[in-house]
Amino acid sequence: MNEVGSKRKTGYIVLADTSFLLTPYDFKINIIEGLERIMEGKYELVVPSFCIKELEDIMKRGFIKRKKAQLALELVKKHARIINVPLMENERVDDALVRIAKEMRAIVATGDREIRKKLRKEGIPVVFVRARKKLELEGELY
Repeated sequence: MNEVGSKRKTGYIVLADTSFLLTPYDFKINIIEGLERIMEGKYELVVPSFCIKELEDIMKRGFIKRKKAQLALELVKKHARIINVPLMENERVDDALVRIAKEMRAIVATGDREIRKKLRKEGIPVVFVRARKKLELEGELY
């Protein structure tokens, strides 16, 4: 994985996890518009390959979950860059997100409260859904 830094010519790197990618369908929120508002249009949406794998696994479940995952994959295809990041031996997805965010100096977009707590402890900025209706940025930008 390349060293990226927090701010590039394209702006900040926003690392999205699976729960965040499913947000539009759970809360009827346009996450692309929300990110553009928060980041003032200066960001690149990045999705780790293991999150794509999670979405593909969700596609194997019932109709509603399959539809959500399919729409999330379409959103990724249209608006994000997928980075190939293998999980380390015995590494959980949550821990991998923290590791990658540190390496890339990225902002993490998540809908998972436990991951948010971990990121907050590590001083990593987080984008999350506030009151089921809008995206909000928590923490200091790099």
